Amino acid sequence: MKELEQGSEEWLEIRKKHVTGSDAAVVMGLSPWQTPLALWEYKMDIRPPEPLNRVMLEGQAYEAQARHDYELQTGHLMLPSVLKSYTEKFMMASLDGINFEKDRIVEIKCGKATYRDAQKNKIATYYHAQMQHCMHVANVDVCDFFAWRPNENPILIEVK
Repeated sequence: MKELEQGSEEWLEIRKKHVTGSDAAVVMGLSPWQTPLALWEYKMDIRPPEPLNRVMLEGQAYEAQARHDYELQTGHLMLPSVLKSYTEKFMMASLDGINFEKDRIVEIKCGKATYRDAQKNKIATYYHAQMQHCMHVANVDVCDFFAWRPNENPILIEVK
């Protein structure tokens, strides 16, 4: 698959033809934000995309800084990537980062509620679904869940 810029028009169109990490929880009925029917309608161009909310926009704004802090903390250099599954052609993942050895990925979350959960060593089930999907697509056994907030100590939880 050629390199795609996350957020580009081409990336958005390709996402409509695949089940993505963000879709995994929806497909499994675990998403508090979207139903499987609404996801199908979006992918079939029946429903317009949901607008980005404040938390999503904040996460996009902070992601590069959070990835940099993750790299400093762990020593793992991570490259944001878009991958398609070699085994299930309908699956793809937009990764916050994959290391150069291609044996570890990172999922970065910057929301306040998610950070508070991570302080209690908790990860929402819908994020677990997303990470398991992404690990399958990337063919890795480890995903680091990195909860990051400005002016706070980041929290790293290894998920296998």
